[in-house]
Amino acid sequence: SLRSFHLAFIDQFAVPKKRFNSAAFDAKVNEGNAKFQKAIANEQFTARRPVLIDLKAQFDADAAHIRSKASRAKITPALATEMKKDVNKIYDHALGR
Repeated sequence: SLRSFHLAFIDQFAVPKKRFNSAAFDAKVNEGNAKFQKAIANEQFTARRPVLIDLKAQFDADAAHIRSKASRAKITPALATEMKKDVNKIYDHALGR
C-alpha cells in the first residue's frame, strides 16, 4: 500500500548517523512518485483523487524534509518516530478512520 511504502521510506532514510545515500534516496523518491501517480491515474472514484494528490504532496514534503535534515546531519532518533506518527494520522484521516 502507499502507506506501507511511505512508512518504509521514512524507516530507510530517516536514520541517525547513517551515511545519506543520495542516489538510493532519489531512486526511492522516483519509485514513490511512480506509485502515487499510478494510484491517482487508476482511481476510479474521481472524488478520491484529491485525497491521493494530498497524500502524494505529503510524501513529497517528507522526502524534502529528510533530504534537508540529512544534508545538515540533523536526523535524530525522534525524527522518524514523529514523521511516522504524522503519516499514520494523515492516512487515517484520508481514509476516514
